[in-house]
Amino acid sequence: MDIFKVLGFCLCALVLLSVLRQYNPGYAVMAALACCMVLLWFVMQALGPVLSFVETLSQFSGFEHLGTVFKAVAIALMAQSVQDLCMEAGPLPDAWSWRARWPCCWRLCRCSRC
Repeated sequence: MDIFKVLGFCLCALVLLSVLRQYNPGYAVMAALACCMVLLWFVMQALGPVLSFVETLSQFSGFEHLGTVFKAVAIALMAQSVQDLCMEAGPLPDAWSWRARWPCCWRLCRCSRC
């Protein structure tokens, strides 16, 4: 039944983001990031047993820094997602600036517009 929850959420997010993208692409980017975080939460709940099994295997092998590797991979995936969403949003109006509104977020984006 969890797959139906995820499917329903994805369909609602798709409709919401398509409407937001027409009227305000800046807010559509932020809403897409929020939807991605909710989907990541669903996936992490479903992958809990798999992650505990991998942690058990890492304890048997003696590799102690598996959590650090997971954090580095998560940061890399998040930065790539922000860059992809920023490139997909299209050109921003001159009055709307990432640097002015969210000075901490523009450092994550590596596109030529920011």
